[in-house]
Formats: sequence, C-alpha cells, structure tokens
Amino acid sequence: MAHKLAIVICVHHKPWLVMSTLVTIALQDYEDADVFIVFNKGNGVAKTSGANIQLSAYDERVEEICVLNGRRVHYLEYENDHALDSGAWYKFIRDNLWRDYDYTLFVGEGMLLARPNLLSSLLAFAKRQGVDFITSGHEKRRIPKKDFINYNTRNKQPTL
Repeated sequence: MAHKLAIVICVHHKPWLVMSTLVTIALQDYEDADVFIVFNKGNGVAKTSGANIQLSAYDERVEEICVLNGRRVHYLEYENDHALDSGAWYKFIRDNLWRDYDYTLFVGEGMLLARPNLLSSLLAFAKRQGVDFITSGHEKRRIPKKDFINYNTRNKQPTL
C-alpha cells in the first residue's frame, strides 16, 4: 500500500538553511510523511563544463544537521550535476522513488512550512480539489536578459 506523502529535501550547503526546514517539518501536525534527505555531492559536470556560479560548494556539516528522530527518514546521495536542487529531484523521479506515494513534496534548503497545519491542509486541499500538482510562485527566478544570454560571464567567483 502506498504511503500518502514523501517530502524530498535537496541538501548541499548552508547547515542553518537545512535546520530551518527540518524544524518546520518537525513541528507539523501531519506526522505520517516519509522524509527523504537527498545529499547533492561532488562536482559532476563541473569537471568538464565548468561550475554553476549559482551553486555553493558542498558543506559536510549539513550531514550532522540532518538527523531526525521520530520520523521515517531516508538518506540518499546523488552526484551533483550542477543543476541546483532540480537535478537532485530529477534523479529521485528517475529512480521511481515517488511511485510509493500519493503525493511528493520537493523542497530545498530553507523552505519554511510557515504554519503547523500546512501539510495537513495541503493534503486536504489536494484531495478535495482533485489537484495533482502544486508549485510555489516564489521559486521562479527573474534575471535580466543580458545575464541570461551571457550566463556565467559576470563573475567567476560565486558569492557565499
């Protein structure tokens, strides 16, 4: 039988961001979700194609933060392909790990579940409205056209 909800968190840098996400998950009234911590490690395509300046280096301290008690937690490790969080989520989908769940919530480090009933409300809304896909508008990026066309040319060193 399928579980109802999987929460898939891409983890690679900034332990304080990971901690903020995990704290808000731990405070949820819906406690029956499986949590997948996906460690996005290594240099992947950066060896041949250059690094993505939007991606910070992997910080091993995140592994110490990602220990949750009282929840079903699964740990995965994927090679960093410099596609940011979506590269890790794609690999989770590619490996068919979503098939055991009615719903899969993909989140990045720093995602805050702002109310303790967010997960239960989200599931109730999806069921009541027959919704199969929900995305958050804040994830959309806006960059100037000149930067999009001349990607990776402003500065070779990313800001941390």
